[in-house]
Amino acid sequence: MDTTFIRFLDRGVVASHTIDGKRVWAREVQQPVHKWGHSASPVLGGRHLIVHLIDLIALDPETGKEVWRKTSKVTFGSAVVTQVGGTDIVITASGDVFKAEDGTPVTSGIGKLKFATPVVQDGVVYFIEKKATAVRLPTSLDEPFEQVWTSRIQGSRHYASPVIHDGLIYAVSREEKFSILDANTGELLHERELDLGSGSNSAYPSVTLAGDKVFVSAESGTTVILELGRAYKEIARNKIGQFRGSPVFVGSRVFFRAFDVLYCFGEDG
Repeated sequence: MDTTFIRFLDRGVVASHTIDGKRVWAREVQQPVHKWGHSASPVLGGRHLIVHLIDLIALDPETGKEVWRKTSKVTFGSAVVTQVGGTDIVITASGDVFKAEDGTPVTSGIGKLKFATPVVQDGVVYFIEKKATAVRLPTSLDEPFEQVWTSRIQGSRHYASPVIHDGLIYAVSREEKFSILDANTGELLHERELDLGSGSNSAYPSVTLAGDKVFVSAESGTTVILELGRAYKEIARNKIGQFRGSPVFVGSRVFFRAFDVLYCFGEDG
């Protein structure tokens, strides 16, 4: 799939295009039923393209043909693919686990997210929102998934997925309440309101890590740049046009997709 990219529309259409825009295939897989549409991103795993609407569906990425389909609770967060004992598994935002190759159910309800995406780091899957949960992956699918800790953090919802780095979790709620947690224990190390200028329903972009800096953004177009560490250390704030998408870092440049324009910041050459 190195010559194509795949897009997933909120009307339930999955399409594959070459990098220069030529359509390879397109198909409607399932109509979303939620009034706000659909936001879970597709993910590649077990040689398949995994998409989650009402069902969890695996497609052949070369042809778009359906390979398997399983029932899994619908959320706005994306599924993630990781490995247990050399086997690719899919973990949904609602905590259901399936084998990526054939959709065989492994377990269910190991965590629960409604809006954000689980993050896997060093053999642990983290479900971070107001009730945060860490679950250790087993070494074999015959063994149980072990809950390591649970914790409570500020914020009614977490639209933004967190960043986990060097034993620390950086998260922000929709109300711009920022938290730093110890990834090993769940201990809350720091909390504060970032005051990004958007109000109580604003922090949509996921927290992003680039180099030794953490980037936290809101719909207002304001981005806070922080140093990594257990304490809060703000380096700078920048403001552009309004946006909800997560920033993308490529080399020495960063891209922001605003409501009506694409921004690129970085060094020339």
